[in-house]
This record gives sequence, structure tokens and C-alpha cells, in this order.
Amino acid sequence: MLHGIQSLSESKKAKQARETVAAESGYDQMRILKLLLDISQIEQKVKELIQKLLGEKREKWNACKTDAHSRILELAEVFGGNQPLTRVEKNG
Repeated sequence: MLHGIQSLSESKKAKQARETVAAESGYDQMRILKLLLDISQIEQKVKELIQKLLGEKREKWNACKTDAHSRILELAEVFGGNQPLTRVEKNG
């Protein structure tokens, strides 16, 4: 597709074969070009999404680490008998 320009040294049989394949396969340069453009747009969006996620990675990691630490401390107090577990509702 991207190299559709025929070279000067292309033989007559090669040229006929290429034209036959293009004619029989419904080869549409504009559809293929549009497909390539759509794929490049998807790649760009995925790249931006990954960059955003990587940018937020440390912040999310620190928030989750702090939350886990506080929950471990709470469990330590619960199993130490100092306080009831506040984040779990009692079964009725």
C-alpha cells in the first residue's frame, strides 16, 4: 500500500500480476489509507492513556500504601483487644 509506486525496472509480468491482484481483490487505496489513519489515531490515544497512567502510578501507589498501613494498624489493635473492627458490619 505505502509502496504502491511501481519501479522502473518492474517487468511486464510483475506489472500484470500486481494489476490483476489489485483488480480482483477490490483493492481500494483510500479505504486502506483511512484504515491506516484510524490505526494511527488509536495508537496515539493508547500512548496518551499509558502516559497518563504512568504519571499517576506513584500517587496511586502512595495512597494505597498509606491505606494498607492504616488497615494493618487497625487490625493490630483489633487483635490486641483494644477496639472492635469498625469497617466490618456485624452479621444480623
